[in-house]
Amino acid sequence: FGHATAVGIDRWIDWRVGHHGWTMNDAARATHDAGGLFFVAHPWSIGSPSCTGCRWLYHDVDMSLADGSEVWSNRWPRELSHNPCNLRFWYEQNAAGHPLTAIAAADFHAPQSWTHEIPVTHVFADELTVPAILDGLRRRRVMVSVGPWLELQPTASRWVLLENVLAGAPTRTNGVASWRDAPPGARLRLRRAGELLEETQVAEQGRLAFAAPAGPVHAELWSAAGDLLA
Repeated sequence: FGHATAVGIDRWIDWRVGHHGWTMNDAARATHDAGGLFFVAHPWSIGSPSCTGCRWLYHDVDMSLADGSEVWSNRWPRELSHNPCNLRFWYEQNAAGHPLTAIAAADFHAPQSWTHEIPVTHVFADELTVPAILDGLRRRRVMVSVGPWLELQPTASRWVLLENVLAGAPTRTNGVASWRDAPPGARLRLRRAGELLEETQVAEQGRLAFAAPAGPVHAELWSAAGDLLA
């Protein structure tokens, strides 16, 4: 009924869900107890009987135990690609109060598969160590891309002043999206809670300032053909 990855650990996690009452929730907790992160793998991949355990069908899993989800598996534009559904699943979980880290992976099983663009997960880490990389993943400081660079930086936030006391959250999310190595015709999309805030065609490189309602903002870079780039 699907599978997950236990990242950053040095011990075996029991994967035998259903054996002596062991559940996927137990596997997620065991991963965390071992100091690792629990990522749902390609939730909308083709399932049984073609690929047993590939599609995520665990409806009783506490998704607050998950640290991330694979939004991009293998190439985006390919026959029977379920990546758009993987991305939508990630947005739905975030909107439901489960802020998951978005990850990508090649998931190639044959040498000939490596002749195409490969989706890669870039992690912003304070140093090149396993704990620092895990911390970057845990804090969702990531970018997934097949080549172009896409980055979000916050700018000054506006706060509400009530009786000389600052409210507990900014009223707006202000930031700058920057990119480079975009192909001709590429389009930049800014989203909040999955809803499209802004879309514009962009040059090879550039910057775009934005102001949005308070909350997480995500950026996407798409090709003219409608394939995700970053």
